[in-house]
Amino acid sequence: MAGEAVKAEDVLGCKEGPQQSDDETAENTWGPIDCSTMNVRGGTYLVGRLKQPSEGAIMKLESFDLFYTDSEVRCAVEEPHCVAHWLWKQNPERFFFVINWRMFPLQLAVTYSVDLNGALFTSDEPYAVAFRRYIQLKDADRNSKLKVIPRVVEGPWLVKK
Repeated sequence: MAGEAVKAEDVLGCKEGPQQSDDETAENTWGPIDCSTMNVRGGTYLVGRLKQPSEGAIMKLESFDLFYTDSEVRCAVEEPHCVAHWLWKQNPERFFFVINWRMFPLQLAVTYSVDLNGALFTSDEPYAVAFRRYIQLKDADRNSKLKVIPRVVEGPWLVKK
């Protein structure tokens, strides 16, 4: 409603748009994928050029916020109409990684989170060190290094390729 402050319960309790579900047959829903179905470069890739199944996700998929907007949202965490904003405000012990797709007037903010005291921020494993280096980069450098691998599970053959 115009002129009224946006409340967390209005945004977090919204039942419009895609909803979270563990039911893979449900329509208009989203949920985390099995990361092991994606082949990635492993520790021996430079020797044999063979990719291997990914290990588990290092972050939790929190929200998939798809909406139309009258004005482009440049930062989903700063926008009270976005789920990412309220998740971030209500969970200071977590780090949030938000991918904000701006296809005006359509907007998509996909939000992931991880515990600030977890392995991603404390481990010396290569993936953790690489991630910490990545988040310390300037925006332009981060944007040039992020690689998104889209995957269509169901659909026409041409789209899946």
